[in-house]
Amino acid sequence: MLLMLLLTLVTAPLLAWWATRVGRARGGSWRWLPVAPLAAVVVKVCGVLGAKVALALALETVAHVDPARRAVVLSEAMDSAMWITAVSAVSGWALILGTLGACVVGTLRAPPPETT
Repeated sequence: MLLMLLLTLVTAPLLAWWATRVGRARGGSWRWLPVAPLAAVVVKVCGVLGAKVALALALETVAHVDPARRAVVLSEAMDSAMWITAVSAVSGWALILGTLGACVVGTLRAPPPETT
């Protein structure tokens, strides 16, 4: 989980730099392209923090449960924490890959015609 976050933290600035260059060259709505890597980092960090909080709440909940039901309660609480991680990972990487695809398309397409 932390390795994927570190990978995102390394790739996002590089991708934001490339997206800024493409956005300036293409103009128009392409100028919003550098926001996507930043949004990916925010989504991933929120996912990691959400999973940590959910796991802490799960362990606190298990401490006050009948010993016969501890395994069930712990597994349900861990399931919700892992869903938070899965949703944030998928959406963060979708933003990264979408930005990468848009940068490739923006770089390879012919430049917009100049208006005088």
